[in-house]
Amino acid sequence: MSMITCPNCGRKISNKAVKCPGCSHVYNLQRKCHECGHMYNAQETACPNCGCPSYVTYPGKKLVIAIISGILIYFIVISAITFVTNFLEQPITSVGVQTVEKAPSED
Repeated sequence: MSMITCPNCGRKISNKAVKCPGCSHVYNLQRKCHECGHMYNAQETACPNCGCPSYVTYPGKKLVIAIISGILIYFIVISAITFVTNFLEQPITSVGVQTVEKAPSED
């Protein structure tokens, strides 16, 4: 890492710094577009020439975990519904329980 001198306050800072931590002087760093090769200000979020974003965004780890969790919950709920539906469709049988029939009423 190279050190440069801030032209505003004279403090030694990294050559990769965007602004001076001492005086907050902002440097006009240039970035090369990976699509068209145009050089533009590094603080811009997209290339002014072709509109290509300055960085490619990937879904965060939390988003991926949330999606996977949602899919798992979906399959668990579907499995539970299927189990309950199949359970309710089976005839109810009594094992070891005696049934008592009502005597006809005398009216």
